[in-house]
Amino acid sequence: MKISKTGADEFRVTATPAEASILVNCMKETFRQGRGEGIPSREYQTRVGATVEEVKTIVSKIEAAVSR
Repeated sequence: MKISKTGADEFRVTATPAEASILVNCMKETFRQGRGEGIPSREYQTRVGATVEEVKTIVSKIEAAVSR
């Protein structure tokens, strides 16, 4: 994985498909709500710094890039 700063508030992350898969799996685990797993909805934004919807959008973008 390579991370480089491209601006004051921007970074470019270059990842292999395997590395991207690890990131996606980690993010998905945070909002898994099946048998009490994952972070509870009421605490999600405070603990992660983003809403579940924002994280799902990031996951979708990474998955789309990997499947190209």
